[in-house]
Amino acid sequence: MTFVRHGFRKGMLAVLRVESFRYLFVSNGLWWLAMWMEFLGVGWIALELTDSVFLVALVGFTRMLPLSLVGLFSGLIIDRFGRRRTIVSAQFIHFATATVMVLLFFSGKAEYWHLLTSALIFGAAWSVDFPARRSLIPDLVGKEMTSDAVICEGLAMNMARILGPLAAGCLIKFSGPLGFYLFLGWISMSALLILRRLPHETIPRDTMPPAGSPFIQLREGFRYARSHHVILAVFLITVVVNLFLISYMTMLPVIARDVLLLDASGLGFIGMAVGMGALPGIVIVHKVKRFISEGLIYTVGTLGFSLAIVLFATSLSFPLSFCALLLGGVGHSCFGLMQSTLILTSATDAMRSRVMGLIVVAIGIGPIGQLLVGVLASRFGAPFAVQMSASLATLAIIFVMVLLPQIWRSDSPVESRR
Repeated sequence: MTFVRHGFRKGMLAVLRVESFRYLFVSNGLWWLAMWMEFLGVGWIALELTDSVFLVALVGFTRMLPLSLVGLFSGLIIDRFGRRRTIVSAQFIHFATATVMVLLFFSGKAEYWHLLTSALIFGAAWSVDFPARRSLIPDLVGKEMTSDAVICEGLAMNMARILGPLAAGCLIKFSGPLGFYLFLGWISMSALLILRRLPHETIPRDTMPPAGSPFIQLREGFRYARSHHVILAVFLITVVVNLFLISYMTMLPVIARDVLLLDASGLGFIGMAVGMGALPGIVIVHKVKRFISEGLIYTVGTLGFSLAIVLFATSLSFPLSFCALLLGGVGHSCFGLMQSTLILTSATDAMRSRVMGLIVVAIGIGPIGQLLVGVLASRFGAPFAVQMSASLATLAIIFVMVLLPQIWRSDSPVESRR
């Protein structure tokens, strides 16, 4: 255990000594906090406004829809305008959208379609913001420290995943949607101010692809991913997770209220369980990646995540549901951390943004899963819909592991390189 703590601190301290990465790290922590607040809180607000399971799912669908549309060109947008400018612009859109929602709720004119519109804008901004932030990491710390930097950022992400749902639930319960959006706007503004401290010249010019037709560059990105079996496996598993698995988040407000009999603050507590499980998951990943290939961590962890969601969907009690999501958080940390690490360390500098853009496209498959779960939940109930969807995810992940076994051996453990 002493070795684990020492190695973990050593990797953390190394990347945090880089001043520009510290700015990105703090900003990303606030950005993740706002995202998890918005993801869970808006679902509850929609449920309270409409009392419709399908309309709650429709909000999730609307948020995810831009990822498949804008995300298709996100890599090209990032390369054309630069990673720093893209991140700052997207963060400003987050802040402006939250401010408009504050004004609507303050004036008493907010309606359900406003939630849909804000979800659409948040999704469009996220579709370029996420790949830009991740693509910027190797430019700030170098490829040799990229894995440690992603794990370090994973700590911020999962602390936000704990605090975000809890803050959203408590704010909605005690101060209503207005207080919720006021806090969301304050977080977004703070993240924006920190981002502006990033140096303007963070990207070596030789990491940017030459100018050319965007459609040719897009085709090259798909061809590159298809020819690289590790990247292809990561892409396919990301599709599976977002099509069949992540949709459980959309149904979380419904299950919390109608199955577990919780209020808004109770939703916050159940919503933070995955983030709590992900924190020890990060430590586990940091330890075992020295001895086990990152691809094996990625696939086995993702499979464990899907099995935990199946267990969650069958639960009728708060303690069992909470424990199932805790276990799911460990698997989710393996999925989230190793997904970016495998992409950023496998892709060439010139293809990095475009391949991360393809990951956003894979995430953008999610709207189909949102609607599927919404339709099933409307007809058979939310627990059945989540259980069926997570079971399909389990089978599909196993299929990809068998189809592309190269993912198991991707990136030899650190110890074997010494």
